[in-house]
Amino acid sequence: MCGIAGYFGKGGRDEPIGHVLGILRSQVHRGPDAAGIMAHNGVRAARTFAASPNLLARPDVLGATCVLGHNLLAVQDLSPANWQPMQLGPLTLVFNGEIYNFVELRREMQASGATFRTQGDTEVILRLWIDKGIDSIRRLRGMFAFLLYDERDDSITAVRDPFGIKPLYFVRGTQGLYFGSEIRAFHEAGILPRRLRPGAALASCAGAAHRFSEYESLYEDVLELPSGHWMRVGREEERIECWYRLPALTNERELDSSCDVFGQVLEESVRIHLSSVRRVASCLSGGLDSSTLVTLVGKHLSKNGGDFTAFTMNSADQADSEIDLAREVTAKAGITHHVFDHQEVIQPCDVLDMALTYEVPNHVIGPINEFRLLRHMAESGFTVVLNGQGADEVLSGYTWWFPALLADMRARGKGDAADAIERQRPNRLPFGAAQTSHFDKIFYDAKAWLGGFMGDDFLGVPVDVVAELPEFRFFFEHDGSWRAFRERAYNTDHLYFLLRQEDRLGMRFGLETRVPYVDVEVVKVAATLCSSLLIRDGYLKYPLRRMQSGIPDSIRWRTRKLGFWETSEARFPWMKELSLRFALQSDLLTHMFPDIEQRWDATRADQQWRLLQIAFLERCSTISEIPALIRDVAPNVPLD
Repeated sequence: MCGIAGYFGKGGRDEPIGHVLGILRSQVHRGPDAAGIMAHNGVRAARTFAASPNLLARPDVLGATCVLGHNLLAVQDLSPANWQPMQLGPLTLVFNGEIYNFVELRREMQASGATFRTQGDTEVILRLWIDKGIDSIRRLRGMFAFLLYDERDDSITAVRDPFGIKPLYFVRGTQGLYFGSEIRAFHEAGILPRRLRPGAALASCAGAAHRFSEYESLYEDVLELPSGHWMRVGREEERIECWYRLPALTNERELDSSCDVFGQVLEESVRIHLSSVRRVASCLSGGLDSSTLVTLVGKHLSKNGGDFTAFTMNSADQADSEIDLAREVTAKAGITHHVFDHQEVIQPCDVLDMALTYEVPNHVIGPINEFRLLRHMAESGFTVVLNGQGADEVLSGYTWWFPALLADMRARGKGDAADAIERQRPNRLPFGAAQTSHFDKIFYDAKAWLGGFMGDDFLGVPVDVVAELPEFRFFFEHDGSWRAFRERAYNTDHLYFLLRQEDRLGMRFGLETRVPYVDVEVVKVAATLCSSLLIRDGYLKYPLRRMQSGIPDSIRWRTRKLGFWETSEARFPWMKELSLRFALQSDLLTHMFPDIEQRWDATRADQQWRLLQIAFLERCSTISEIPALIRDVAPNVPLD
C-alpha cells in the first residue's frame, strides 16, 4: 500500500514536476520506505529515487507532459528493484495496493516464457498489461489504484479496484490533469485553493451525508474516480468506463450447507490476505466479524506458522465490554493478544488529526478509538493490519436490512417463513427495541433520517431544504429493495464510508489495512445466498454464525454488538467550546447559519462534532498546523 501522484497535460514550464513533488511530500505517511518520480516530455524521460520525497531530485526533463510519482510502503519485496515508478518497455507504472493472486499470475506467465526481476506484484501488473492491455485488470484479485503511462500512444490510464478499497482523486488544472491518493495533497501542493462545496457541507453537517455525487467530493474542483472504473486520457480524447459491477443476487443457495461454501471462500480470502514479508496484525473487538477473522487466521497459522498479533482496545467505562470475549477468541485460536488500555479524556489534537485524516466529515466520533489503536499498532512495529470491515455489507447484516430482506422473501412467495423470522427477530436484536424501530424507519424514509440527525430544522435551516439538496438526494436515494440497499451500501454509504476509514486511518501511520471480507470471490459467493438464509431464525449474518469457523459459541450466537464505537461524551469535555469557536470563525458556516451563536445551546454533541469538522476542514490541510490552530481559535481549550 502506497501513495501515487501524477500529471498529464500540455506541459510547459516546470510546474507539473513541482506540483507532483508537492503531492508526494503531502502523502509521505502513505509510503515511508522510499519515493520516486518520472517525468516525460514526449521525447525523453528521466526517473529519480530517494529515501523520502523531501530528498528527491527533480528529473532533468524540460517541458514535461507526463509526470508520475510514488510513495513506497514495501510489503512484498523490500529490494530497491521494486521501487516505483517502474518501467517495462513503453510502460511506466505507479501502483497503490496489493494483488493477492500475483504469485499465481507470475507462474502462469513464467510458464509461457516471461522472466521477472522482482519478487513483488507491481511487475506482474506491467507484464500482464503488455499481453492483455486494459482487459488485464479483470485478472487482478486485490485492492488497487494505479496510473500507467504508455509511450506508444502517449496516454495515461487510471484504474481503481472493484470496491474502491484504494483511493484515487483527480483535478483539472489549467495545463492538464493531476492525480493523487489524498485530497489535501492537491491543496498542500498549491495546485488549487482549499474550498468546500456549500451544498455538500450542508448535507454533511445537517444530514450526515458523506458522499455527494458520483464524481464530486466535498471540495470544489476535486473529483474522485469511482470504484470499479478506469479512465484513459490521451492527447485527443478522455474516456471513463465502469469495468466492474456487483454480481446479481440469485437466491440460489438456501440450505445450511451453503454456509460452509461461503466459509471456504472466506477462509481462502483470509489466507491470501496474510501474504507479507512485514509483520501482520489484526484489530479484534470481540464481535462476530473480527472474531471469525482472527479464528481463521489461527487455523492457517496452526498449519503454516507465522507471526501474528491481535490487538484489542479496552475502555474502563465501556458498558457490556467485549474484552473477555476477545481473550477467549485468541486463547482458542492460539493467537498472541495485546490489549491497549484507553481510559482517559481524548485530546482535541487527536480528534482533529483524525478529522483531517478522514478528509470528509464522519457522522459519529467513534472511529477515534480505532485511530488510537492503529497508532499503537504502528508504534509496536507492525506494518500490515487485517480488519473485519465489510462483513455487514457482504452478508446484508445491519439490523435495518431486515425489512428489505423480509420483503424479498414475501415477494418470492415465502410469506410464512418471513412471518416466522419476524416473530423470532425481537429475541436477536443487536440494539434495544426502540432503537431498532427507529433504524427500521430512518433508513427507508429520507425525512425520518433527517429528523433523526437535525430535528425539525438545523440552526434555522428547515428539513425540506436539506432534503432537496442534490448532494443529500444522491447520498440517500434508493427504492427500499434488497438490491438497492446493497448497491447503496457498496457504492454510496456504509462500505464506501468504511473503506475510506480503513485506508485513511491506517495510512496515517504507515499501515497497510486489508479487508478479507471485501474480496471479489467472497462477494460472488455471498450474492448466491438466499435472503432467508441470511436472517435464518432471526439471526443477522446467519451464514457467518453457522459456518464451521471454530469461533466460540459465546460469540457465534451472541447478537449484542459494541466493538470500537464507544463514544461517551465525558471523553470530549472540550467539544462544545471548541466546536463553537471554530464555527464562529468559519466563513462558510456563519454565512449558512447567520444565527449560529444564538442557537448553539440547542445543538447536540453529535451535531457539534459535524459542525466542528466542517469548520476545521475549511481552513486546515496540514496535521502539523493543528496545535497552533487550536491555540489561535480557542485559547482556553487545553491541548493535553
